[in-house]
Amino acid sequence: MRGMAHLWRDNEPDGWTPALLDGDRLGLDSSSALRRLGDVNGAAWMLFAASGARVLVNGLPITIGAVVLSDRDEIRLPSGRPLYFSTETLAV
Repeated sequence: MRGMAHLWRDNEPDGWTPALLDGDRLGLDSSSALRRLGDVNGAAWMLFAASGARVLVNGLPITIGAVVLSDRDEIRLPSGRPLYFSTETLAV
């Protein structure tokens, strides 16, 4: 079983903080969104981007409008600030 998915954001000045992805969908900005496929325990997450949006995953553009995310993928939105996708279980 995988850990629950999180999206890490740099919330200056507090540093990096995880946001639990506990729904089926999360809008990132006006041009992109995350969507969960499958049930909570075996879910895969996809990143969808509008045509022409400059969204990068691990430095590469999303050329077909969608990509399946893997643990530790870096997401860069048109704003340029990085986000990190994670499926690791957080320490308590």
